[in-house]
Amino acid sequence: MNQTDKYFVIVNPASGNGKVAKKWDSIRVELQKHFNFEFQLTEYPSHGEKIAIKAIEMGYRKIIGVGGDGLLQEISNGILNQNAVPSAEVTVALLSNGTGNDWIKTSAMPGKLSKAMDTIKKGKTITQDVGKVTFTKDGVRQTRYCVNFAGVGFDSYVVAKTLHLKKYGAIAYLLGMLQCLFSYKKPVLKISAAEHSVTTECYLCITGIGKYGGGGMKLMPGALLDDGLFFVSVAKNLSRMKVVTNIHKLYSGDLVHMDEVDAFETKKINIEVVSSDQDVYIEADGEVLGTGPFEIEIVPAVLTVIISEN
Repeated sequence: MNQTDKYFVIVNPASGNGKVAKKWDSIRVELQKHFNFEFQLTEYPSHGEKIAIKAIEMGYRKIIGVGGDGLLQEISNGILNQNAVPSAEVTVALLSNGTGNDWIKTSAMPGKLSKAMDTIKKGKTITQDVGKVTFTKDGVRQTRYCVNFAGVGFDSYVVAKTLHLKKYGAIAYLLGMLQCLFSYKKPVLKISAAEHSVTTECYLCITGIGKYGGGGMKLMPGALLDDGLFFVSVAKNLSRMKVVTNIHKLYSGDLVHMDEVDAFETKKINIEVVSSDQDVYIEADGEVLGTGPFEIEIVPAVLTVIISEN
C-alpha cells in the first residue's frame, strides 16, 4: 500500500500528565484542517515504537507524534528498528505536549500548535544523529536509541524518584531536584572516552545530542543535532550547597564553566560504576532505562526530523 503522501499520527494520551488526553479532540480537529492522516493512541509504555513499525510497514513515510520527548523516543526507536526502508526515508515531526519538552528547544520546533502545524507544512528537515545506549535491565544487556540526551547520576535519580511530580509540567524536574538533593549520594564513576577519561565522585554525567534537559536546563550547551558528536558534561564532586547556589547556571549553560565540571565532545563513552551506596540508573530523554555498566555511542545522520526554518 502506498501511503507516502499521507501522515500517520501517533498520540500518547498520557503525555503531560494526561494533558494530551484532554486536548486530543481539539488537536485532531486542527490537524484535519491541514493534513490527510490516520491515527492511533498509545496504550502502554513503548507502544509508540510498535505503532511506528506497523505504520511504516503499511507504507507510511510521514509520522507526527503528539506527546513529549518520550513519545519521540518511542517513534524513533520504531523507525530505527524497522526493516522496510532505510530509516532516513521516514520523516517524523513532534507536536510537543509533554513535561519537559526539551527536544524542541534545540530543534526550534514551535511549541504552539498552530505554528507547529505551519512548520510541518513547510517541511524543512534535517537528518539528525541519535545515541545508542547499552545498559542492563532485569539482568539482561539491552540497547535503546535516544534522540536528545542520556544521563547517569543525579538526573536519572531524580527521574526515577519523582514521576509523581510530572503534573507540574516543566518545573517538575526543578522540584524533583530540590526534593532529591539531600537523599542523593554521589557514586564513584569511571568515565572513559577517547577524548577524556576520569574516575571521580560524580554529581552527573550527561551526553547530549540536543542542548537541553530537565525542562529547559541548558546542560549540554555545545550540542548540535547533526554534527556526529555528543557534547558531554561531567559534573564531578559538587557539594549540595554549590548546586543550590548555582542553579541559575543549569539554565544559562554556564554550568560547563565551573571548576568541577569537565566538558568535551566524543562519539562514544563508557560509564562504569566503581562504587555506590544506591542503584545507579541511566535515563534517556526523560525515561529511566536501566543500570550499568553503560555504553553510549553516536549513530550519525539516521533520523529525519522536521525543524523550524528560523
